[in-house]
Amino acid sequence: MVVVILENLGLTEKGINYLTTISYRFTSGNIYGLIGDTSVNVFVRVLCGLIKETTGKKIVDHKENISFFLNDMQFLEDFNILETIEDINSKKLDKTKLNDLLLRLDLLSECNKLNKCPKEVIKKLGILCTLITNNKIILIEDAFKDLPPSDIDRVKDLFFHLKSAGYLIILTGRNKEEFNYFADKTLKIEKGSLYEIF
Repeated sequence: MVVVILENLGLTEKGINYLTTISYRFTSGNIYGLIGDTSVNVFVRVLCGLIKETTGKKIVDHKENISFFLNDMQFLEDFNILETIEDINSKKLDKTKLNDLLLRLDLLSECNKLNKCPKEVIKKLGILCTLITNNKIILIEDAFKDLPPSDIDRVKDLFFHLKSAGYLIILTGRNKEEFNYFADKTLKIEKGSLYEIF
């Protein structure tokens, strides 16, 4: 089982409490939806290791890293999709797995330069790039932002497939309705505190 355990996690900077004594256990085979105020942005960056917590600790399964795609991440615009994937992944790509992901995300025909691609293609490419690392912990910020309904269904189907394969999936969203009948647990961060909604 893959787990991420948070023990009294906190973040204080310049007298501001961004996160306050968060304790929670994320486990594989589950999809977690995460909503809330601006604390969510800080929280996911602490999970990813981009910001260091000031109190408590984060325990990630020792065999795993967290693969993530955040809103402020960008790709080189002069690359196409395949060039981008090869640039990000330093290991030899499993061509069968890559083609399967490209098919599932409807990216096989999208090989133009990224500066000519619509936002939904960039979002799907970001999701794909978290999966080619073979890490079993996936975190996507605003997972469904910029996606039309048909692509949302496509992405949800992919996440369901990953869940059944034992992945631990954490997705942020704008409201709890995004995760109805989809997430196993929906969590909310408000004023630095984390709690389950359902």
